[in-house]
Amino acid sequence: MRLMRAIHVIPLLVVASLPARTAAAQGAGAAAATALFQEGRDAAKRGDYTTACLKMAESLRLDPATGTLLNLADCKEHLGHVASAWELFQQAADKLPPDDKRRAMVKQRIAALDARLPRLSVSLAPGTPPDAQVTRDGIALGAGSLGTALPVDPGPHVIVARAPGRAERRYPIEAAEGRTERVVVELVAAPPEGSSAAEAGPAPSPGLGPIRIAGIAIGGAGLVLIGAAVGTGAVLPSKQHTVDQNCGAAVGLPADHCNAAGFDAAQSGKTLATANTATWIAGGLAAAAGVALVVVGSVGRKSGGDVRVGVGPGFVSLGGRFE
Repeated sequence: MRLMRAIHVIPLLVVASLPARTAAAQGAGAAAATALFQEGRDAAKRGDYTTACLKMAESLRLDPATGTLLNLADCKEHLGHVASAWELFQQAADKLPPDDKRRAMVKQRIAALDARLPRLSVSLAPGTPPDAQVTRDGIALGAGSLGTALPVDPGPHVIVARAPGRAERRYPIEAAEGRTERVVVELVAAPPEGSSAAEAGPAPSPGLGPIRIAGIAIGGAGLVLIGAAVGTGAVLPSKQHTVDQNCGAAVGLPADHCNAAGFDAAQSGKTLATANTATWIAGGLAAAAGVALVVVGSVGRKSGGDVRVGVGPGFVSLGGRFE
């Protein structure tokens, strides 16, 4: 609870007093800085910290007063920009004299923010050219920054790496409070200058590709149909056995006559036989089409040819140009 009181007391102490004027801020600049400070303070009281930060930052530009610096740091923290707030509080702590009553509370704010800081470490993979250029959100990272977990604000960041003769690489990162993200930059060799896609040949795209995926799906459906045909075919002998036991001489009737059980078995057996035949045909065609699509999809992706496949009731057609 003592820490929470300290955190809330600082804005009141800072906001309650206007920043002291510096010699460089006398005249019209000082008046503008004071007006902007007042507007920033009023916006903060309303909870509009976006506007407050804009006003405080402009006031600080016109007059680098420590009070304004502290207000801007507090504003940045309210917006969740913990790394920016931490840096501004550090600057204020360096400017405050040792006997300033705000110094101890500023140190508490710095310690609280330090535990929340997201950090981002960027390093180069072995074999990376020594002249590689790395930026984070457009800011160049020198050799001294690489490999060090540097504070960043929460949210999205983009690491970009470039080097002569190497393809540019981009690494989007989402930074979260209290976490350290590590990125190892790798730069691959770029295609030879002046070479075209036709000279280099088409690069196979990752994954199975739509034709092969369709082939796998259709072929799988064919196998299911073939399995159903096998199952229904296994039932036909039992139907024939029932007919033999309940028709003709077996039950004292003419050869083309059956009792009720025999008649039902004959009718259902006929229907089942028709369905079994159709299922075998459909399953065989689907399985063949699936195999054809997988093969053609593989060949087409490797050769870059123009492949066309047609599938319809009772047929599979292939056409196009292979290179």
